[in-house]
Amino acid sequence: MDNILAPLGNNFEWKFKNKSLSTLVDVVDARVNFSRSPPYRNSTLTHVLRDALEADTKTVLLVCARSDPEDIQNTANSMRFASKMRKVVIGKATKRHITMA
Repeated sequence: MDNILAPLGNNFEWKFKNKSLSTLVDVVDARVNFSRSPPYRNSTLTHVLRDALEADTKTVLLVCARSDPEDIQNTANSMRFASKMRKVVIGKATKRHITMA
């Protein structure tokens, strides 16, 4: 598996700071492969986003990219991550009506 969030070099501090994003990639991989149990509880971010990544929800991902040559690695990583997120099939969004009793 190619590492979507590969930094420049092997930096332990980078891995620690982006553990939530790495876990989000694991959840996305599990959803793409139709796994029965995506690892939502492995980070706070994925635990909070669980409802947005399941069932009949609508999700939007915005990726910010720069065209500066010194940011080419970050831009490429962001684009790889965004293309991976596009492959997730969540379902069809439905309209829910709330009635006040």
